Amino acid sequence: MKKLIYILLFAGIGFAMYFVIEYYFPKSVGRYPLFVILVLADLYLYSAYHRKIWSWKRLNAILAVFIYWLPVLSVAFILIGSMLYPFEYWGKAFRNYLTGFILIGYFSKLVPIFFLIVADLIRLFKWTARRSKKQELQKSNPISRSAFLKKIGLIGGGLMFSGLFVGMIKWVYDFKVRREFVTLPSLPKSFAGLKIVQISDLHLGSWIWKNEMENAVEIINNQNPDMI
Repeated sequence: MKKLIYILLFAGIGFAMYFVIEYYFPKSVGRYPLFVILVLADLYLYSAYHRKIWSWKRLNAILAVFIYWLPVLSVAFILIGSMLYPFEYWGKAFRNYLTGFILIGYFSKLVPIFFLIVADLIRLFKWTARRSKKQELQKSNPISRSAFLKKIGLIGGGLMFSGLFVGMIKWVYDFKVRREFVTLPSLPKSFAGLKIVQISDLHLGSWIWKNEMENAVEIINNQNPDMI
């Protein structure tokens, strides 16, 4: 009965959110099915670990659950906040970091979800094999998810989250200068010693502060190029 109530509540919220998005964000209503799929994947992953999480100390469990659902809460915050104040008018730094955190959170969850699906397929295969042998399932031990696959998924997701998060904060501004000496026998001698600076992968859309751009320009100018 409790599960049925949760399902009905989730379905009701889902329908209500659709009409809210259709009214306030008509251009984004086409993405709503994707958002529903992501939330369902969230629930699927959470169902595999919630007992373990709630076996911890209560404060630690509450903190872990809050962090786990933070990407969904961030999306809800954007939707509700945009009704009061248009999202494009929010500070650029805040918008970039908030949307970046949401994307990183969901990309990181894809790794443990993949391993969880594999583990559940193995469980289904074992269950089907037992049914085909007409064994009494009541007398058999319940088929649990593979602890190894679950741990691999968590480790992989954690590594992806930390790598993407550090990249968003630090590596996006980690400029590198690579020097290449090119020899072209057929090139006229007047081009000997010509220095060309080629710039790539700046990802300007994720930049926030002007001083990073100034730093990049300074690095480029310090090369004393003949051409850029």
